[in-house]
Amino acid sequence: MPLKDLASSIPIISSNTAFVGFEVTTTLVRDYIAIKSFDSFNLSIYDSRGRNVKKKKITTETKRIPVGDLPSGIYFVRVVNDQNASKTNKIIKL
Repeated sequence: MPLKDLASSIPIISSNTAFVGFEVTTTLVRDYIAIKSFDSFNLSIYDSRGRNVKKKKITTETKRIPVGDLPSGIYFVRVVNDQNASKTNKIIKL
């Protein structure tokens, strides 16, 4: 999916109150994404072309998502809860 299509289908900013308990604590990353989660979510990371490059189940115990294996660039971190509500954050992998 081209970035234009990805951007139109995944909101970058969400006011959805279902995600009050999830936060990406930094947007510039090297080896891992630091997160805070007070619930369980499915997390997917997409590259700038819209390709899914990583998937992980997030629990309240999850504090870091390793991304050291990804090349430098812009990525979109999307979380989806059990009610299928989603939130997306943009990160920059250095």
